[in-house]
Amino acid sequence: MGGQAVTGRRTGRRRESSMAETKAAAVHDGGAGSSGVRREVLIILPGLLLAIMLAMLDQLVVSTALPRIVGELGGVTHLSWVVTSYVLASTVTTPLYGKLGDMYGRKRWLMIAIVIFLAGSALSGLAHSMDQLIAFRALQGVGAGLATPQALTIAYSVFPPERRGTAFGFQSGAAGLGIVAGPVLGGFVTSTFGWRWVFYLNVPIAAALVAGTFIVVPRLAARRRRRYDWIGVLLLGGSLLAVVFALAEGQRYRWGAVLGAITIPGILVAGLALAAVFVAWERGRPEPLLPLPLFKDVNLSIAVWLNFSMYFALAFTLAYQVYLQAGLGLGTLVAGLALIPINATYAITSPLGGWLTDRIGGKYVVMSGIALFALGLAGLAVVATSASTPIAFIVPLAVGGLGMAAFFSSVTVLAIRRVPPEMAGAASGVINAGRWVGGVLGLAVVGAIMQVALTVTLGSGAAANATAVPARPVGGLARRALADGYVFALRWVLVGMVVVLVIGVLTSLGFATDRSSEPAPAPAPSPSRASRPRSGA
Repeated sequence: MGGQAVTGRRTGRRRESSMAETKAAAVHDGGAGSSGVRREVLIILPGLLLAIMLAMLDQLVVSTALPRIVGELGGVTHLSWVVTSYVLASTVTTPLYGKLGDMYGRKRWLMIAIVIFLAGSALSGLAHSMDQLIAFRALQGVGAGLATPQALTIAYSVFPPERRGTAFGFQSGAAGLGIVAGPVLGGFVTSTFGWRWVFYLNVPIAAALVAGTFIVVPRLAARRRRRYDWIGVLLLGGSLLAVVFALAEGQRYRWGAVLGAITIPGILVAGLALAAVFVAWERGRPEPLLPLPLFKDVNLSIAVWLNFSMYFALAFTLAYQVYLQAGLGLGTLVAGLALIPINATYAITSPLGGWLTDRIGGKYVVMSGIALFALGLAGLAVVATSASTPIAFIVPLAVGGLGMAAFFSSVTVLAIRRVPPEMAGAASGVINAGRWVGGVLGLAVVGAIMQVALTVTLGSGAAANATAVPARPVGGLARRALADGYVFALRWVLVGMVVVLVIGVLTSLGFATDRSSEPAPAPAPSPSRASRPRSGA
């Protein structure tokens, strides 16, 4: 009886998996034979877009709220960790959860991700100290790191190859729009309702996403694996934590001793050493956290670096917001609204980038996007002065938004075009890890550059008061001198970002030609193919 029961359960699971694969195949077919399937695809995509946008939006949504947060909770010396803890947690967990989706089901883990994000949002709004807020923001980041690779691979599974460019164009557009829209939304919500509502507003949206995912998203087949690379997780997490801590806290400890014989340079070297150990460890694992053979695909390798570069450069928004508020003295809402040109241009033109990728290929669309974004940041550096108004930034920000739209709408489909479907989750995890690592290191570098630049221009004592929130002149330090210090800091940040982007443009020349990177045409689904798993039951 026991054996029959076990056999019955296995047969039931096979039938359930077969039904799921049949449903996925029907969606993958694009709805050619069913208007209901077409409606389902139209419902699935907006939900996935919202999940990705929400995860990315919360990266910088607090940037315009930081003055109010510090005014209530204190802890100005740990201010940068309100943003960094979220990005760091997302970075460490993204490749981990990309693998979990492959192994145990993407729909299930997308729902778990949103629930974790919801809990982190609610707790962040309830925080009573800076330490609590940093910890709860890290919990939010865990959920975000889990959600993004699941959403990407679900789209990969339900859309046919000829429509993936458009789908990924929308998804990449949602991710980038979330990054640049965060400060705008944060400024509006903070000035209207208070900083805690920046987090509370996530709760009903996340709850609706959980319900929608359960109802609409099909159950997709998963690869069952028993081994998991926990040592790899610890090595990767330790490496990133050490490097980010060294960059974020270096100026605070004057790049010297932190505790006894532990120094900032020592921590940085230890982080880099752990990264090398991580790579060596992954080479010998049968089930690695980071499947290194994926990097044999030239397109994927280049795309990971380019995603790193773009998200590294997007950290300019933090320096820009500090310049607007502390340097020019603009209010929270006005500083947030100053990013509307880049948001609007990006949102309007993103679908066009995906459409172009489907028709002419992504290589030169990606290259043009990086170049335009670099041009926009260079223009921003030119027009930024101690007497500038937001009107002066409209044109360079709009050019940057156009570049972001071209890049983000094309790079993902170009990256995973030749990746086997069973490795799509791991590949999307690697791509997202590149984004998160770029973001977290970009934020750390921006903070370090601004600290050093302000120290050089204002002196160490004045710089310490200038970086208080809100910044304030002290003694003989006039408002104009303070503004000049922030202009100098912002320009150095932008110059560094432009250099990274120029390297990205040159690197993108190595993309395989669009024709050679096209996948082999897949045969049309047939009843016998869809039912093949059932015949082996």
